[in-house]
Amino acid sequence: MSLIGSSALPAQSGRPGTAGEWDRAGFGIYDVSLFSGFSSTRAPGFDQATSTLLPESTFNSFSGGISTSVGWRTRKSEVSHFYVRYSPSYYYQSSSGGFLRSHFSPQHTLDLSWDRKLGAQWTAAFSLSGSLANFDQFLLLPTTAQGLSLLPGSATQLFGSAQGASALVTPQQSLYYGGRILSAAGQTSLNYAASNRLNITVGLGASRMQHIKGNQSASQSSFLLQQSTFLTGTLSVSYQITPRTDFYATAGYNRSISSAGTFPSTSIMLGLGRTITTRLVVRGFVGAGYILPYHGASLQRTQWQAAGGLSYRALRSTFFGFANRSIANSFGVGAGGTIEATGGWAWSPQRRSWGLNAGVQDTFLQGYTLGRNGYNTNVGVYRVIGRHGNLSLNYGYGSYTSANIGNVQTNIPLDYRQHSIRLSIGFSPYLGYPDGSSPLSIP
Repeated sequence: MSLIGSSALPAQSGRPGTAGEWDRAGFGIYDVSLFSGFSSTRAPGFDQATSTLLPESTFNSFSGGISTSVGWRTRKSEVSHFYVRYSPSYYYQSSSGGFLRSHFSPQHTLDLSWDRKLGAQWTAAFSLSGSLANFDQFLLLPTTAQGLSLLPGSATQLFGSAQGASALVTPQQSLYYGGRILSAAGQTSLNYAASNRLNITVGLGASRMQHIKGNQSASQSSFLLQQSTFLTGTLSVSYQITPRTDFYATAGYNRSISSAGTFPSTSIMLGLGRTITTRLVVRGFVGAGYILPYHGASLQRTQWQAAGGLSYRALRSTFFGFANRSIANSFGVGAGGTIEATGGWAWSPQRRSWGLNAGVQDTFLQGYTLGRNGYNTNVGVYRVIGRHGNLSLNYGYGSYTSANIGNVQTNIPLDYRQHSIRLSIGFSPYLGYPDGSSPLSIP
């Protein structure tokens, strides 16, 4: 069980929404930007035909292009809400050496959320998140926790905003799916409020990661998995013990499917959430999971699970972080367990038009040597220029480590490291019409 999914990311540039964006509704052209970037990568290659490793090589690439972000937001309402945001970009990338061919390339990011009350006690919700891009551009997107820290709202609202679908971004993807990747996730839920304190929720979710043929050279376009699909179903109960303390219980079924195999599992988690102050909220869960037998698979065992997280917002600073250990993994590679940790921070001085933000994320696959540990970080600085302009600088770093590939024996360490940096300048032509139906809140 993960404490969070994701929310609609504020922008590809890793900055908060332009002033006034969150309290406006209707169609908006949120951003039009010109950008230029540089990436440096050190990575091995893998020849699928001969199942051999290629020596590590280093290559640099330069890119430049244009991006935009458009969307629609309904008026804030106690009954229903809908939000969609599409962010495409088109850029030219030139590379040193033959590892990556120079080419034009598109990038697409989509976020959608919908919820509606179905009478006095029922609420339905749906969310969708997806990205299609080269991995060096993935590194420049805010991490999940970093995106949450850039949203408006209280510390309690940040946890509420984190229950949607999450399109996973982690450096292992470049090993499993090659240089160009589709990562998407969807989630739907139905909540029944039995009383003012007791809520029962049924949820279904699915995620997909797959290799996309691109303009990379043979070594960069090599991949180990064509695609992976992750399915999940949950039944959750929450009960408000006191105005500041909540009890949670969740039972779930997960199924990871890939060319490496199919790995079903079940789990149960119990937890508590505590609003310590209006600025600090913490949650913690413990439980157990069981890897189910499937077609004679030997991964049949019970393991412990745990998760914990906190959100803090005060003095123009926001932090959101969580850690999670579960027996399920989205890749479908048969790891014995998955440990994930992520944190995001954002700060802006009072009465100033600039700010800083940062995010880190780590994914560790226990009992699996192929891409066993993936780490990425993103740091950004931005400045708002007038009412509609913006300038931002982002740096992304990603790495993974492995012991070997399958049964191939080699003294070459299977390590990957990539640095990316991008400078963007843009403006927001139109943010929709004023929405004065409710105070500023998370979309």
